[in-house]
Amino acid sequence: MSRFSSTCSGLSLFLVVAVMTGCEEVSTPQPGAPIVQPDTNPSTPPAVNTITPQPATQVHPSAELEDPKAVIAKFLNTPTIERKDIDLLKLCNLSSGADDITSMDLISSPVTDEGVKHLAKLKNLKTLNLTSTKITEVGLAAMLELPKLRSLNLTNCNVTPAMLETLSNLENLEELALERTNFGDSHLPSLEKMANLKSLNLNYTQITDAGFKSLNNIKGLEVLKIGHTLVRGQGMQFLKRKKGEAGLRVLDAQHSQFGAFGFQFLKNLETLEELDVGQAEVTNASLQGLKGNSHLKKLNLGFNQVNDGGLVVLGTMRGLEEVYLRNIAMISDVTLGNLSKCKELRVVDINGTTCSLNGVARLKKLSPNCEIRFMGAVQ
Repeated sequence: MSRFSSTCSGLSLFLVVAVMTGCEEVSTPQPGAPIVQPDTNPSTPPAVNTITPQPATQVHPSAELEDPKAVIAKFLNTPTIERKDIDLLKLCNLSSGADDITSMDLISSPVTDEGVKHLAKLKNLKTLNLTSTKITEVGLAAMLELPKLRSLNLTNCNVTPAMLETLSNLENLEELALERTNFGDSHLPSLEKMANLKSLNLNYTQITDAGFKSLNNIKGLEVLKIGHTLVRGQGMQFLKRKKGEAGLRVLDAQHSQFGAFGFQFLKNLETLEELDVGQAEVTNASLQGLKGNSHLKKLNLGFNQVNDGGLVVLGTMRGLEEVYLRNIAMISDVTLGNLSKCKELRVVDINGTTCSLNGVARLKKLSPNCEIRFMGAVQ
């Protein structure tokens, strides 16, 4: 009895203490939760909770929180010589606005193939100027992805055979400038496939008269620039076109030797309307090839050794609208008298000649709608 009482007293005391001091809550396992038993095998190393590192998420420039209009404005306000690859990267990957870009000027910029490749994303690009850049065939290949590209300027670039092969596949290109490159006669066949080519700039290249056979195969060619070359004019015999046919309209042969032989073949090129042969070794004998020409509308003969006797032929050119005789010291009012026979005349430049104000006044009276440029003024 005393043992039972003692036990009860102890239990009561325990309960009282428990109530007074409080007991921590004992968590009860949830139904169905697995009970993990400790591994009693000392040879098994403790499990290590490892996490495989994931590669960093690549943030595309288009995902950056930049205002597309601000990016475009900044690019346009940056001088071309300061436009870099990173600028093209940002511009060509904009979330909006890139479709509105139709023209790109990178003249003398430090861009490389890496930057130029991004231009392939500008699907509405029509005009691209890469003058004096370090582009190679790698970057130029991106042009094949620009279906609307119409004008490409590669002036002063290192044009390689591989680049010419790419150019030959730009079937929609209409204007191509290869000025100041190592382009020569042997390269011309690569351009024959360019059925839509209308304008070709070969100034300061290695082109000669031998290349004109290939030029004749570019049937849609309308503008040809061969200034500062060794062309002497014999190649013009291959460029025969009847009026109304597709053919050359504008020929720029200034600072060449075109005057040696070129004029005698002009009568066979009835599509030609503008001829620039300033400082091109033109003589009085050369000018006889213009006699009776009715299709030329604009003619530049400036800085050539001709005189009134040779320029008599101008009076026979009934379709002439503009004539430039700047710095031909040996012409006088006699030439102005012959020009008065050209009823379509709109512009005459006789700065640097020995013409007189009286001669100018007489021409103005006979051709009141003609703008006469003389002694630094316009009459």
